[in-house]
Amino acid sequence: MGQSTSSSQPSAFNSETEASIKNEHSLVDVKWGGFSYLWTIKHFEHFHCKMNKVLKSTIFKIPSYPECEWHLEFELENHEPDESDYFAVYLCLDKGFTDGILVKAKFYFLDDKGKAANVRQYCKILKPGKRSISSWGFPAFISKTRLLKPHAGQKILHEDALTIVCELKGATLNSTTIETVQRCNIGPMMSENCVSKSLERLLLNQDLIDVTFSLNGENFGAHKIILAARSPVFAAMFKHDMQENRLNKVDIPDMKPEVFKAFLQYLYTDKTPHPGMVRELLVAAGKYDVSGLRLLCEEMLLKDLSEENATDVLVFADLYLLEHLRKQVIFYIKKHFARITSTQSWKNTILEHPHLFDEVNGVNQPSVLSNLPGLFSKLMKPRSSDDMDAARK
Repeated sequence: MGQSTSSSQPSAFNSETEASIKNEHSLVDVKWGGFSYLWTIKHFEHFHCKMNKVLKSTIFKIPSYPECEWHLEFELENHEPDESDYFAVYLCLDKGFTDGILVKAKFYFLDDKGKAANVRQYCKILKPGKRSISSWGFPAFISKTRLLKPHAGQKILHEDALTIVCELKGATLNSTTIETVQRCNIGPMMSENCVSKSLERLLLNQDLIDVTFSLNGENFGAHKIILAARSPVFAAMFKHDMQENRLNKVDIPDMKPEVFKAFLQYLYTDKTPHPGMVRELLVAAGKYDVSGLRLLCEEMLLKDLSEENATDVLVFADLYLLEHLRKQVIFYIKKHFARITSTQSWKNTILEHPHLFDEVNGVNQPSVLSNLPGLFSKLMKPRSSDDMDAARK
């Protein structure tokens, strides 16, 4: 991870407020302490062109909770200009209460006029330790195009500097309180989670459905307006005089019912899919142009990437024209070239997909033949006298 040239100007809020979380089981009182952290990344143009670069802010503290140490991370990726790519932002808890702290965080940029842009927020219990536990944020925080180019008169990047603001509130919790808060489902404190739960109930109860999907004998009811809001493909289908719109019925012969059910659930709730369905849902996300699901599935595949499955994931990405995923897997194979290319899986794959060998070899050392004993002889040399005669002809 790389450190950026940045400046930080934190300022504490002037007051603290009391908040109560209530349900049928108990009443939990938590005291919130507020803080805002401003992080300016200078010379941004220099950093955003570097692949797999992670910029880290300096460590900061909330005055109300000096036991805790935090930092922000801004993840950069190197994409082609016409790709739908995204930058990520995370809040990380480096040090703090062993039992955890309840965090309400709001992220946004300051534009060239000092106004907030691209506001996002969440509420989560964080614990110090590994990143998966101690951090939370948005893997698709803002698209590269939106950030680097003015939009609707708003310019986020100003004089090659990017300013990120994190408004942070925390509440200390002991182990008993954490258990209670988790049982009470702290998520509904955020309005978007309330909405997603309401939509999920609407889907589960099949209330007011106006379109039916048929998959191999199984039917699923849904709501046109919700699907149109989540997918440009569905929007076009239900806006125009198409057969599906007239009959209020859509046949989908190329998707398993359980996969479509998970696909619908994501459209209604944004819930992370089950790892066993990631590839099939990624195909569905591409078919119906659901960019959020595509990014989420690609991120899950990349997090699970290993020397054993990298070749298989590369073939999958190439088959379904997943350019960003394909590039990231090639980059991974490059880093572990000798071990991956010595596996039987790689050798079998290259025999069937030689163009992938050319792409990987294009970013590696020229002496690759020594890492693939006997492989090129299978690809380039005839193996019998008949083959040799045919080759001469």
